[in-house]
Amino acid sequence: MTTVSFVAGVLCGWAVRSAVDSPHDLGIKALDAVYKTRARLGRWVAIERERIEDLMAEVRQRYEPLSALTSRGTLSKRDTLDGSDT
Repeated sequence: MTTVSFVAGVLCGWAVRSAVDSPHDLGIKALDAVYKTRARLGRWVAIERERIEDLMAEVRQRYEPLSALTSRGTLSKRDTLDGSDT
C-alpha cells in the first residue's frame, strides 16, 4: 500500500508539474503583467492630466475676461455671467 501511495503521489505531482508552467515562466508572466499595468496606468494618468488641463483652460477662458471687466469697474460684481442684474 505504501508503494502504491508513493507512486500515485509521484504521478500526481508529475502531472501537476507538467500542467503548470515553470516558476521561471510564472515570474516572467507576473513581471509582464506588472509592466503592462504600469503602462496602462501611465496612459490613464496622462489622459486625466490633459483633461484637467483642458478644464482649467476653459475656466480661465470664461472667467479671466469677467475678472478683468470687474477690476476695471466696467462690470459690477452683482452682474451674472449671462449679463442680467440680480
